[in-house]
Amino acid sequence: MQRSINSQVGFAIVTQRQQKRDKILRTAFEVWGDTNFLSTSLASIAERLDLSKPALYRYFSNKDELVAGMQAQFAEDYRRTAEAWMQWDASAGLESVLASVVRTVFEFLRHEPAYLGFFTEYLLRRAIMTECCLLDSLPVEIRETLARQAKVLSSVLRPASGGGSGAGSRPGNRDNGNGNGTGIGEAGNGAADTEQLLEYIGLATLYWCASYYMSADMRPRRRGADDTPEAAGRHLDMVQELLLDGLWTRPEPPPAERLRAVEGTAWRDPGTVLTEDRVLAAVEAVVAEVGFSEATVERIAVHLGMTKSSLYFHFRNKREMFGELLARENELFLDEYRRIRVELGDSREYLYAYAVLLAAFFAHNPGVFKVVNWLWSQSLEAVELPERYLQRVAEEFAYIEDEIAAGRLRSNEDGWMGVLGFFHVGGVILFAHHLQAKALDQRRLVDSARGLYLLALYGLRGNLDAGDHDGSDRNGGV
Repeated sequence: MQRSINSQVGFAIVTQRQQKRDKILRTAFEVWGDTNFLSTSLASIAERLDLSKPALYRYFSNKDELVAGMQAQFAEDYRRTAEAWMQWDASAGLESVLASVVRTVFEFLRHEPAYLGFFTEYLLRRAIMTECCLLDSLPVEIRETLARQAKVLSSVLRPASGGGSGAGSRPGNRDNGNGNGTGIGEAGNGAADTEQLLEYIGLATLYWCASYYMSADMRPRRRGADDTPEAAGRHLDMVQELLLDGLWTRPEPPPAERLRAVEGTAWRDPGTVLTEDRVLAAVEAVVAEVGFSEATVERIAVHLGMTKSSLYFHFRNKREMFGELLARENELFLDEYRRIRVELGDSREYLYAYAVLLAAFFAHNPGVFKVVNWLWSQSLEAVELPERYLQRVAEEFAYIEDEIAAGRLRSNEDGWMGVLGFFHVGGVILFAHHLQAKALDQRRLVDSARGLYLLALYGLRGNLDAGDHDGSDRNGGV
């Protein structure tokens, strides 16, 4: 009898402790999520819970242990959501399985919108910062769930990309510019095609689902009363349409020779895309020498041979200073982009040129990842970009809004910014993988840009159904 009582008391204590840990984890997502995970002090969590910091340490001994607990909750919630919404039966077909993947990601973010910021800060950014594969940066538990999803998706994609019947012959049948495939699969074989299709589905699903909770300029959307079943349903339908049919409302992809022509026009050799700024170059050098946490503004100033006050002399603060420096660099990029557009035909070629130029930019300036991540580590994500630069961006990409207004281009409620943001975010994630290689393979990098472009504009149907597209210019141009 006494043993039973002791056992029940012990179970109650363990349960209460776990409930308290769970409450702390939920509060951490809530409090840190309000700052987009730019401010992550334990004191702010203790204050919200009306606890002392020593009391908080009884449940989590330090911040690293708390973050590990948050990662575990992140992974477990995704597993539970997948079990609730995934269609695990491949015989249901592509549309049904894809819809279940979209619903899984959407409901996962809907349950805790702060998961998006947590993913960006603690998983995506750190994968890029440490130059490791994004998948390797994820908790083991979520990798297992993603592997199960990938297996089902592979089953419904492979028949469509394997030739013969169904959606058509596989994309590898189309010319990729060097005679052996489409550019969707870099090696021109079924396995590579499927791998890139899976990578794209993951990227596009996350981006477009996340846009329900965050705008293209990284501002949270406070849905509140607007988060109705009808609004959610419309958004899910939009994501499904963008994945299956792409951004472009006309299904015919451009001939391969036009893609090659754009690649030849838009690719730039080292030194032509970016003229390096001394301060940003110093950030890169100091980060490489001492790491992100030790790369202070003072050390950057010393590297430049000046004092901290001299570095700030022409600016109100460091947010304004780095905003101005980044604007100058990006304006050089936009200058080059404008020169390229003059030589091209229409909006679809402009978009592809942007993807290729972005690939060249990252290829020749891999240190830009270190600079951006240093700004993140300094809580400078929201740098003060000059108004002239923001206006310049709107002008350069006004053609996207024109195509949306004409009904030739789809987007979400962000309009042109949603389209441009997708190409930019997609480029950063996909190109970062290639830049981990010691020797740059320009052809593979351009093929990756081509795959992103074709899938973004023409969707899975447009790429899987285009096996009879032989690369000839049947329409006299794009």
